[in-house]
Amino acid sequence: IDQLPDSLKSDHNISNLLSVIGILLSLICNNNDYRIAINELFAKNPDQWFAQVDALKLFDDLVQELEQYLHSLIGFKGLPYRCELVSNYNNIAVYNDSKATNLDACITAIKSVKKLSLGKIWLILGGVTKEDLDDAASRKLFRESFDQKIAGVVIFGKDQISKHKLFELLPPGVDSVILNSVDGVTGIEDVVNAVYERACPNDTILFSPAAASFDLFNNYMHRGALFTEAVLKHAQL
Repeated sequence: IDQLPDSLKSDHNISNLLSVIGILLSLICNNNDYRIAINELFAKNPDQWFAQVDALKLFDDLVQELEQYLHSLIGFKGLPYRCELVSNYNNIAVYNDSKATNLDACITAIKSVKKLSLGKIWLILGGVTKEDLDDAASRKLFRESFDQKIAGVVIFGKDQISKHKLFELLPPGVDSVILNSVDGVTGIEDVVNAVYERACPNDTILFSPAAASFDLFNNYMHRGALFTEAVLKHAQL
């Protein structure tokens, strides 16, 4: 990016720049793996692809750097505990979004996973709720995120008040299970077992607690690590 003219830097955002890179690599690379990767990476912005063709000449000296960049981009698996895909055992995708310690983060995760899920979505909530649960706008957005894609909800945790608040937050008629958790390890294992009992192939399990982790865990990373461990352990049974 530092080698680009100032005019390009000021006139193009990161999305446009990536689109140009995609066009260039699609033209210079014969490897089919590249083409597949490019299609996946830039399919969201098809209108930008050919709009930037005139800018290709600016990148003639950057071909090797761009190839290396694409390798890195393809290999990037995302940040841990932020809608992280941790398993696809039995064609059931499991996303670990333990970083979602509030309602808004959970809403964002639901919207994202809806675009990826072929079947129904099973949502896992639990922890120590925050003040955002009392915000009318956030509660409304959360309820609106529930549609025919949401099959049910599993609520876990040690804090009874928080579990009650999360349950009250659900729209009427939503299939829900409330688990009493004594400690983090067994609590997470119970959650994983309960949700796998209900999920079917092509369904998605979303662990997006919408609450803080301090009732049973050191932090959201500890919570996320135990969840991933329990999911992988279940897949080996």
